[in-house]
Amino acid sequence: SILLLMLILGLNQSQGQSDLGTFLRQGKLQGHGRIFTLSTFNMDGLKDFTSTAFGARIGYISTSYQGLSFEFSYDYVTEIYSSSLFSESNDSLGKSKWELELYDIETPQKRFGIGRLGKAFVQYENPKFQLRLGRQDLNTPLLNKRDGRLMSFQFGGAYGSWKLTKCLNMNFGWVQSVGIRSVGTWYSFNDAIGKVGKGRTSQGAKGNYQGLTGSNGIGIISLQYKGQNSAIELWNFHLDNINTTYWLEGHKGFENLELGLQVVAQGPVKDASGDYLQGNGDSRLAGAQVKYSIDDNKNISLSGTLIDKHGKFLFPRELGREKLFTSMPRHWLEGLAKTKAYTLKWNSMKKYSKNAIGLSYVDAPEQEDFPNNKYLISDHIHLNIQQRWYPKQFKDKLVLELLYVFRKNLVASYSPAVTFNKTNYNQVNLIGTLAF
Repeated sequence: SILLLMLILGLNQSQGQSDLGTFLRQGKLQGHGRIFTLSTFNMDGLKDFTSTAFGARIGYISTSYQGLSFEFSYDYVTEIYSSSLFSESNDSLGKSKWELELYDIETPQKRFGIGRLGKAFVQYENPKFQLRLGRQDLNTPLLNKRDGRLMSFQFGGAYGSWKLTKCLNMNFGWVQSVGIRSVGTWYSFNDAIGKVGKGRTSQGAKGNYQGLTGSNGIGIISLQYKGQNSAIELWNFHLDNINTTYWLEGHKGFENLELGLQVVAQGPVKDASGDYLQGNGDSRLAGAQVKYSIDDNKNISLSGTLIDKHGKFLFPRELGREKLFTSMPRHWLEGLAKTKAYTLKWNSMKKYSKNAIGLSYVDAPEQEDFPNNKYLISDHIHLNIQQRWYPKQFKDKLVLELLYVFRKNLVASYSPAVTFNKTNYNQVNLIGTLAF
């Protein structure tokens, strides 16, 4: 907000009052309204949940003056209807997880009139260079907005891109604050990490590292090469006082076939916070994908991810979700070691609709193997069926979406207390988004 004020004052001095008014009028308001119904049907006789919420984002995007522009937005969420989302006896088996994430999970009893300042950044841009200062969306393999709820992840700091050659691009940035998904307040990294996904320590106790990591932010740098039939990208994420992640990803295309490779390595930084890492902090991960295009509108892919025994693949869930080949909505591998995952995906597209089906099998460590299983995830299968419609009369302004999720635990000996909110459920998401 301070940067926006400085920009407006600078334009005021350089252009004059009347020109400033013209400049502001040349900008545009934009946003969207969204209605989201989320219903979870638990197996084993456990409680079912449903909730319908309304969310909106309204923002302003200025026009550009000598490469300078600014943008800001505001998010709003309120409840329309919910079943009982809590147990009368305060039993953890009677509390909703997914439905409460439509609102502010810090104040789950307050589900009306939730607001948060979203984007607020100044941007400089020319044909080869872009730099944003302030609160913004990011799209990286680890930090990303993931808007599968009503308030998405957003990030405060500096982030830029530089087109080095026709085929080579560099991204760089430093992020020091975060608007966590489904949280109505912005936080520093030290205060944010541990608010959402604490999991278990290597000894099996509940994690308790929120406010104790001493992390000031994350530095990001990447190189991305894109040729005619190939692409490769290398990312470095330096999470202050915790760990460094190296992410290498490559794709090679043929006539109807595309091959993909992912390699991820993690190591602790000097004097890293042991409260978060709970181990030596080393992790190794590899993934591969084969995608076959039947035609321009249909493709099928098979992918696999292996996380070896060096240590758990760790990245704070308060900052986004990992984009592995085997990843799908509601299906992530962060917090695991000694794990294999295999995913079969089908994608098709018509003029006014898109369809995606994904089926995944995860071979995870025992739930009580705490050094290798932070969130007590067992062997399971995961099915997603996702359908989107774009009614032609609304000219791409309206999107209707159905997401069906089925997740089944494959270890029969585990009790409902262990599988609740992790596996053994059917879930239906109905979403309508109208942009303006």
